[in-house]
Amino acid sequence: MTIDATSPLGTALVSSLDDYIREDRAQINLLWAAITAANSTETTHVMGLGEFAMAVGTDLEDVILEAIALTAAGAVDLMQITGGSGGMIKVIKAGDGNVTVKHNTSYIALDGATDLTLASGNILGLINIGGDPDTSVNGVWYELFRATGSGSGNATYTAVNMAAGQTALVTGTDINNVRIEVIGLTADAAVNLTTMTLGEAGCIKHIIALDDDITVINNTASTSGGTFYLNAPTGVNLAMSTRDVLSVTNIGGDGSLVHGYWLELNRKLQV
Repeated sequence: MTIDATSPLGTALVSSLDDYIREDRAQINLLWAAITAANSTETTHVMGLGEFAMAVGTDLEDVILEAIALTAAGAVDLMQITGGSGGMIKVIKAGDGNVTVKHNTSYIALDGATDLTLASGNILGLINIGGDPDTSVNGVWYELFRATGSGSGNATYTAVNMAAGQTALVTGTDINNVRIEVIGLTADAAVNLTTMTLGEAGCIKHIIALDDDITVINNTASTSGGTFYLNAPTGVNLAMSTRDVLSVTNIGGDGSLVHGYWLELNRKLQV
């Protein structure tokens, strides 16, 4: 972008002055936009039910670096970020577990080519490649980094109390989407823990019973739906006593549509 400092010249000054003024104003506006876009800022955005895209310049700021505190009114899929320019970086910090970032090589390209359901405290960094608002090209947002946890990197401790009649723990809601998690588990009454859903392959959960109300249901006939595959004869469940520990790892889950199952690694029974 340049402004011609040698114009206007000669006798064309009067007849061409309006054109020169308009041209200079347009160039100054472009310069101001470039200066503004070089800034960094922090934004809070709440996605509405049914919303699947965030627009730079409307929902988000038109700046080169932005931290976004992101929540949603309910479960939503973030499929697209529109209006971004190449080189822009958006850092998303989830304030709840309602947003699933969808992997699509044409819009948002995530590591592992799988969707990411954000848990509260999760951080996801994205960079725009190829975006050009002047030609209405959105470009693709590529994952730069993630830190899956609530300030504790890839490991965390979670205290969970199951309500009477509850049979499932949901990743991103009841428990965290982290690689290693210690779960201090209690219940309002005697409950059967049948599934842990939205698990991701390789995640390890150490379940510590903090009362005598939890029975983990053994289902060796199933390898889907977040069921438990325990090291016990078929059909033998684990009625946990206070301070019993059950360690399991997820097999086959993708953290989104495929729940996989939880294979027992180890157990320690309090005596």
